[in-house]
Amino acid sequence: MHASVSPPASSPSDVAVVVPVGGAAPALSKCARSLGRLDPVPGEIVVVVDGPNAGHEAVAAEIGATVVVAEERGGPAKARNLGAAATAASSLLFIDSDIEVPADLVARVVEVFSNNRDVAAIMGSYDDAPGDPGFSSQYRNLLHHYVHQKGNESASTFWAGCGAIRRDVFLEVGSFDENFPVPSIEDIELGSRLLASGHEILLVKDLQVKHLKRWSLGDMLAT
Repeated sequence: MHASVSPPASSPSDVAVVVPVGGAAPALSKCARSLGRLDPVPGEIVVVVDGPNAGHEAVAAEIGATVVVAEERGGPAKARNLGAAATAASSLLFIDSDIEVPADLVARVVEVFSNNRDVAAIMGSYDDAPGDPGFSSQYRNLLHHYVHQKGNESASTFWAGCGAIRRDVFLEVGSFDENFPVPSIEDIELGSRLLASGHEILLVKDLQVKHLKRWSLGDMLAT
């Protein structure tokens, strides 16, 4: 039996997009431009700058985002939690700063939640056209796409690159674990707690976003 969840987001105004950004973030401008093209627009876009960075703050302000600045870098898990705390929206849509989103993303999230009232969280997929043309980038990003597309729709994990969760469930399970100071498995760990609490996560394979990250061979080996 699935744990009970709150009523789904019934309109785009119920959705807040939360984007953590730290370090150089070379793809942030493309990410922000795509968020600025969202139609319909979400209730709020919250960009959390992980460590003061005037350039990142300016990019976020250009699209009318709510800008939250963490005075010290704490990692994406803490940044996402700060973003969630800055909005009262009933659905939190987490997007990474190296992601380019389709214009109808918010509409799709509302549709999926509305049609799946027992689902506590949903996650999308990378598309099959990565943003960086390099061999390593193409290989790694297409591998991610393949894994997403072959995964079970009743997911056993959560993905914060493009993942939405009902706010009350997010708070119920304790948000992201801030003991991950760098990008790691903080979203997978959150997914494990969701499942342990009896909540359902849905992988929506045609809810696709473009990964803009540039991978080197060294990045692949480290990962």
